[in-house]
This record gives sequence, C-alpha cells and structure tokens, in this order.
Amino acid sequence: DSLNAEDWHLHEPVTESSPDTIYDQRWALLLLNRALLGLKEEYEAAGKHQSYEVLSEFLPGGRQQLTYRQAGESMGIATNAVKVAIHRIRRRYRELLRREVARTVSDPSEIDVEIRYLIDVLGR
Repeated sequence: DSLNAEDWHLHEPVTESSPDTIYDQRWALLLLNRALLGLKEEYEAAGKHQSYEVLSEFLPGGRQQLTYRQAGESMGIATNAVKVAIHRIRRRYRELLRREVARTVSDPSEIDVEIRYLIDVLGR
C-alpha cells in the first residue's frame, strides 16, 4: 500500500521476456489452473478428496514425490490400480484443459493449435 503507482515497476521480476510473452505465459497458467481447479472440484464432489491429493502429484507441474507403490499404500489400493487412476486423472485433466481452451477460441478447429501454442509459451 505504501508504494505509489510509479514505483510498482521496480518490484516486478527482471526478465528478458517481452510483455507479450509474459502476458501469454500468465494466460496459459490461468488456463492450466482453471482446469486443475475443475478437476479438484470434481474429485471433491465425488468424495475423493484424498485420492485427488495423492493423484494430483502425478499431473503436469505436480511434485511427484511418491512412487506408484507409495501412492497405492496411501490410497489403500494396488499399484496397478494406481496406474489406472493416474491415467484417468491425466485424461480428465486434458479434457478439462481442452474445455478451457475451447472457451477462448471462436472455432473448435482452433483448439489444438491453441494448446500447442500454450505448451510452446510455457516452454519459453
């Protein structure tokens, strides 16, 4: 609150990226976070909060500190069932991400192009 408008830029991280790239990266992260939030809400609505907490580690950007065996033990399921659950949560995450991207394009044929651009932007 003590900063005036002219001083705000001094507290921004120094980067070589252009303002357009920064904007696109923030946009991409927003879409990813919306998809992740939707996924979390679905799991919680189904009463699977603990499963989400464990399985979300295996999603892109997750910590993935657990092995499949450890994940299975914490969820009370076999390792093979963990593999299936991870496959399903990743697939549902992709579906939700596609839905979020679809909201940003005027033509459904542009979805795949936008997703490729999203991946490119995040890789910069």
